[in-house]
Amino acid sequence: MKLSVLDTAPVFAGTTGTAALRTSVELAQHAEALGYTRYWIAEHHDNPAAAATTPEVVTAAIASATTTIRVGSGGVMLPNHSTLRVAEAFTTLTALYGSRIDLGVGRALAGSPTLSTTLRGTLPAASPTAFATQIEELQRYLSHSTPTAMPHHTSVPVWILGGSVPVALTAARLGLPFAFAGHLGTTRAQDTLTAYRQSYRPSPAHPHPYAMASAGVYLAKTHKRAAQLARTYAEHLLGESRGNRTPIDPIDPKRTAQTSNHQHSMADTRAKEWICGDRSTAEAALHQYANDLALDELITLTVMEDFADRALSYEILMQAAK
Repeated sequence: MKLSVLDTAPVFAGTTGTAALRTSVELAQHAEALGYTRYWIAEHHDNPAAAATTPEVVTAAIASATTTIRVGSGGVMLPNHSTLRVAEAFTTLTALYGSRIDLGVGRALAGSPTLSTTLRGTLPAASPTAFATQIEELQRYLSHSTPTAMPHHTSVPVWILGGSVPVALTAARLGLPFAFAGHLGTTRAQDTLTAYRQSYRPSPAHPHPYAMASAGVYLAKTHKRAAQLARTYAEHLLGESRGNRTPIDPIDPKRTAQTSNHQHSMADTRAKEWICGDRSTAEAALHQYANDLALDELITLTVMEDFADRALSYEILMQAAK
């Protein structure tokens, strides 16, 4: 099974977006050296904990610093943008960096209704039907119809990202690879991927369905250390769900002592959906996750403050997959 990396360019308390983006470039180089298949950049807006706002720009920076790993968006949230503008950004990337550029697209909005409206401008509001229409437009622009995305001599692989059956069915109908957002929750994974495979219509570029799923992955030399690293991000997500918009704050013993048992329990429940532990734990959990979902590829989201911790997690995961 192939392994890849999903990156939000996380920003931690006391650091900057500049540092986060530079770390992303360095981690992509590390992932390439380890043999990872692709390195994807997410799209987030008005989020102090994520510096990845423009996947195409970060993709260019990473592609210029690497040579073999595939690089792209995971993904561009299509309802936020002009479809032709997205197509031309990625045909330009392909013209510059060759055939290792991926264009992953999703339908999530930018956050608050006000922010979404600000990003979209006069574009129509998002809906499942509108999203499918946008993807079809995107494919036309990439296939030399009028207007054509320039430079027109390039081709760009398109992926559909999502966490629901309707989005998976869109990918199936269009004969495109599908990436399930498992890092956001795995409850609907089986049903969604089954629907994708059962409804898949072969396309010239993809005669067979291709299923990827993301997973939160937190690995370390010991299970205790891995659990600590996972809880940091789990507690951040818990706070974010309650409206706390801040950079990620690593676990502070004083703050932890003030956190209720209920809050700890909620964070731990979230972390239990992730692949977390040492090398032996990773091997069993990875293969169970991949086999249960019959995955062709797994893409890891690993949010850790220290470069060495994150690099080690990538190393352990790759070792566990062999």
